[in-house]
Amino acid sequence: MASDPYFLTYEEIIDQILAMLPPQWRANMTGKVLKRLIVAYAIALEALYALLARLLRLSIISTSEGGWLRAIVAGIGMETYSGIQASVGVKFERFTAGVAIAIPQGTRVVAVGGQIFSTNLPIILAADSLDVVIPCTAVEAGVQGNIAAGSIIGLVNAISGIDQVSNPNPGAGGDESESDASVKARIPGYLDSLHRATIPATEGAISLDRDRFPSVRQFITQRNFGTPGYFRAILSDASGSDLYRATGWISTGNGVFYVNTSLPQIDGLVSAGYPCKRFGVVTRTTDGAEVWRGSTYVTEVEQGNWRFCHDLQFNRLYARADGRDLSELSITIVAGVISEALSELESRWAGNGIYCDVLVPFQVSGDIQVAYTLEPLRVQSTVEIALRNAISDYARGLGMGDDFELEGFYAAMNRVEGAASITAIAPASNISVPADSVFRLTNPPIIERRSL
Repeated sequence: MASDPYFLTYEEIIDQILAMLPPQWRANMTGKVLKRLIVAYAIALEALYALLARLLRLSIISTSEGGWLRAIVAGIGMETYSGIQASVGVKFERFTAGVAIAIPQGTRVVAVGGQIFSTNLPIILAADSLDVVIPCTAVEAGVQGNIAAGSIIGLVNAISGIDQVSNPNPGAGGDESESDASVKARIPGYLDSLHRATIPATEGAISLDRDRFPSVRQFITQRNFGTPGYFRAILSDASGSDLYRATGWISTGNGVFYVNTSLPQIDGLVSAGYPCKRFGVVTRTTDGAEVWRGSTYVTEVEQGNWRFCHDLQFNRLYARADGRDLSELSITIVAGVISEALSELESRWAGNGIYCDVLVPFQVSGDIQVAYTLEPLRVQSTVEIALRNAISDYARGLGMGDDFELEGFYAAMNRVEGAASITAIAPASNISVPADSVFRLTNPPIIERRSL
């Protein structure tokens, strides 16, 4: 009987093959050529079993839906994400003061779209108060709970003395449960993450661990990049990683540059194409481990290449390369989730002689220019602001490796009210974006109005 219900180990395959041989053969198999051939065959067959098991898992999952799909992935230890209920502050009001009014926990209010919210705690409206704001949670999960301000219109069950309810601010935080398509898309990465001590395992752990890396959107690796044993990772977070791409370096002389940054703590810099990892002064602990100490004075930066000094008082980052202008290099600031991901990789690989860096996506930049016709009774300034926002939202919504496609761009533009016959003057065709890059606007979009 196999120890794993999915496939036999190569040892179990060897035992089964040897069991078929005459007893006198089995007694004298040590060191024999036949035994080595059997071992090689068994190892190859185990790999084939593993491949077939993986294909079986994926094929069953790809044809499953809903509760069945979630039951299957739960069986292999993968978690799916349920929907999140929105929150909103609801004002309970009365027109004249009077006696104190008890508002129980679980009191329900309704929005104009039919969404129901429930109070999170019991509150007493004091006798001399006219209103109180109570935090409420949507009864059902989903984005429909992210209501606009002023959407709450009444109580589900009246409370004596309360004249009206409203929400001064919009609801927020509601999110849909994970779709079947999303679950299926994550399965291959999760299965890779089950095979420990591999780069895909670390890659999968960072991509899938929402507790430690909640803001990671995409995470890919490039192995043996330039140097055997060195690989680099490209990480895109919820902000598109623009926060960690240092641009606009200013020279101070002596090969030292600085850039303004509001990041609270910076652990280092990474220059694309060169595994510099940490900058500063390296020392060693009593057990011989390397410790990188960031330069504390600009004079230290002047004394060597690939050093930096983070001046918290003036929110400046000083750095020195190897004589090159830092403005001409793709520099990633090691901070926040970049630091956490790099630490995760180093803890798994640095001790094994593997060196790694984490970079933010490279950028494919372009200008966008559109022409449109203003619809009757529309305000030109309002429509053009909406067009610019739609263009910026489309560009920032593109992830790593997402091409700029005119079809998707037009779909986003056609949702802008008041603008007709929208035409893209630039770019005139789709823009291809490599897997480790994102499309970003070079300059603010140009909007031209056509004459009627």
